[in-house]
Amino acid sequence: ELLVEELASPILMFVILLNGCVLAALITIFRLELDEFARIQVSSTVLSNNDPTVSSSIIADWYSTSIFVLSGYHLASQVVYWIAAAYRSELYHLCLSSFWRWVDVAGAILPIATAFIISANAAEGDLIIQLGTATTGLLWLSVLGYLVHWWHGMAVFMGGATKLVGLLVWPALATGILVVAFAQMFLTLPQMECIDGSATICSIHEAYSMVYELLLGQPVVDESLSSGMIALVGVFTALLIWLMISV
Repeated sequence: ELLVEELASPILMFVILLNGCVLAALITIFRLELDEFARIQVSSTVLSNNDPTVSSSIIADWYSTSIFVLSGYHLASQVVYWIAAAYRSELYHLCLSSFWRWVDVAGAILPIATAFIISANAAEGDLIIQLGTATTGLLWLSVLGYLVHWWHGMAVFMGGATKLVGLLVWPALATGILVVAFAQMFLTLPQMECIDGSATICSIHEAYSMVYELLLGQPVVDESLSSGMIALVGVFTALLIWLMISV
């Protein structure tokens, strides 16, 4: 009902489309600035071997200015949305408990922080690249959230995907417990054989490697394994098959 109400107003429809255009422009300009920064960073490091920072004057000023304006609008639109939700007494349902709202807020703040750090030359290049990488992911998540919010087909798809993830949480948790438990048992059982060097598993890495091979369906049983290890492999395989059937 809220979606129909908002789409029925030409002004609100314009604002919705404007928000999408601003988000697309923000991603484009942010990536241009970050790519330019990375290019100059590599060039300055390779050619001069100087301190790995880039002068803010090298990066075009309009990049940062545009990001400040677009991110400021994006952040302001989020503030208006939160105020409107509070006015409708839907603050918790539409904002506080919404994953997408927090993604949008972070996606509005981080571009400003990244652009400021680049323009002020306030951090080393590696930190800026890492921050820019995280910001890029959040911006694209904001795009996904925008489509989920305003496109019925995407909302249905993401709703089904979310329910599927919820259904798979407990089987994944049970599988994880099974993997850790049997990896520790595979490590503990042959410890006495490690003294004379006859054991095939004497480290936690080797134990998890064996579990990994079992998950892939690769054969691990040979004459070097003791009867106890073979029994453990059989129990692990049986429990794994039971979990797969249960899912």
